[in-house]
Amino acid sequence: MVMIGALLGTLIGLVLVHRGATTYRDALSVAADAGSLAVDASESAVELSETLTDLTDVLVDQITGLRELTTTAADLSDTLGTAAQTNIADSVRGAADVADRLARALEITEFLIPGNSDSLAEDLREISDGLDPLPDQLRVFGDQMVSGATDLRRIERALAQLEAEVERLGGRIDRAAATLRELPDTTAALVDKVEAANDRAVLDVWLLRIAILVLGLISTAIGAALWMLSARSFRTT
Repeated sequence: MVMIGALLGTLIGLVLVHRGATTYRDALSVAADAGSLAVDASESAVELSETLTDLTDVLVDQITGLRELTTTAADLSDTLGTAAQTNIADSVRGAADVADRLARALEITEFLIPGNSDSLAEDLREISDGLDPLPDQLRVFGDQMVSGATDLRRIERALAQLEAEVERLGGRIDRAAATLRELPDTTAALVDKVEAANDRAVLDVWLLRIAILVLGLISTAIGAALWMLSARSFRTT
């Protein structure tokens, strides 16, 4: 019975070692495959993050150029609007008044000159009448330009905020890219350790099998010795 138990124990131990070794090697193989996939994925992630970093840099440059253009347009619009409200409108009003006064003076002169058929005073009067509504129109135009300049400055501030946000996003992506650049090496090192563990597992399994066989043989030998002793003592009695 002892010998049979030793043999059964040895067989069961060998079966358990085989099943455990198979499960362990399968787990290591899955881990190695996952590590290889992680290496490929991390390399792709590095390329993607670097592309995103380049895109954010380009976007920042474009926003900066657009913001500078908006600032320039706002300054020009404000300057032109202010000039239209004041200097240009006043100049046109002054020109209309001058034309009107000259027309009055020429009317008197033309009245004193007999036979004069061409009336320069009427031409000046038409010019004065044509210029008369223009100052008000220029002031309205100036108000619109100044209002447009205000809107452009509001857009410029929004672009400045967007530029800052994109720069911060680019910084975060760049830091993430720096971390991702280390990931392929780390994952590759992990894969190497898994493969080394798999190689050691083969040797360890064979050593464990040999140990179980040796223990089984020793147990069988002990069982055989006990059986022989019991058989001898039975014959003696």
